[in-house]
Amino acid sequence: MNRQIRFLILCLLCVLPAFLCGAAVADTLPTNYAKALKYVKTNQPMEAVAENVGWNPKQLTEVKEALPEGAVFHFTCKWNGLVYSDESEDLDLNKAQKDLGEKTLRLVLALCPKLRSVDNSGNKIPTNDTFIALMEEYPDIHFEWLVHLRGEHYCPTNATAYSTLNHTDYGTRLKSADMELLQYIPGLKALDVGHNAFTDLSFLRFFPDLIGCIRTPDHLFQECHLFHKILSVIQKNLFRKLHHDIQQHLYLPVHFFIIQVVHFVIFVF
Repeated sequence: MNRQIRFLILCLLCVLPAFLCGAAVADTLPTNYAKALKYVKTNQPMEAVAENVGWNPKQLTEVKEALPEGAVFHFTCKWNGLVYSDESEDLDLNKAQKDLGEKTLRLVLALCPKLRSVDNSGNKIPTNDTFIALMEEYPDIHFEWLVHLRGEHYCPTNATAYSTLNHTDYGTRLKSADMELLQYIPGLKALDVGHNAFTDLSFLRFFPDLIGCIRTPDHLFQECHLFHKILSVIQKNLFRKLHHDIQQHLYLPVHFFIIQVVHFVIFVF
């Protein structure tokens, strides 16, 4: 019996060093990018930490990819006016000193697997196509960006009111296809889209809670059946919302009508 106990103790003593090595702390990398990359390639640590580095996303990615398969990489980074890490859940790109292109943004997303919110609503880059694709690829991340409708017309996805500010003598005219992009601004409650070139009102289907819309009178309003059909969608919630808003002392008229004035039409029923 004593011999068996001694044998078990000897086995434990042999295994313990390997266990302790496996539980060792992560390797802290040099803050210099070139030295860190060389260290990783030479030593191949299974867990590495880069603290308070100023590397760009491409450099961070190269260090991460140089680690052995299955290795863990933690980092905190301050770059281009941004402070983020592999633990970041929210990322405000409006603080960036220089707009991030699509390639750089994708690298950041890959480096931050816990992200749940990305705000780029103050920057014109990347474009609609990039963010529409990212919304499909990363359904767990909420993206805010600056929707480009056409020409000088931009609107952030978190807007509640928007005006093209067009006049009879200036302003790029939005077409029907441009108006479809408004679907990415779901919180809109008021629209001023006067003096534009779209040929139908079907874009209003995206806004069942719309309170008001200004539109220059033209041949559109000859299609009254479509107009009333769209109105029927929004009016279900309108009176309830009006009552609530007036109670909250918001500046809203007591009654809304379809009115044609000399230069514009305003509807809100």
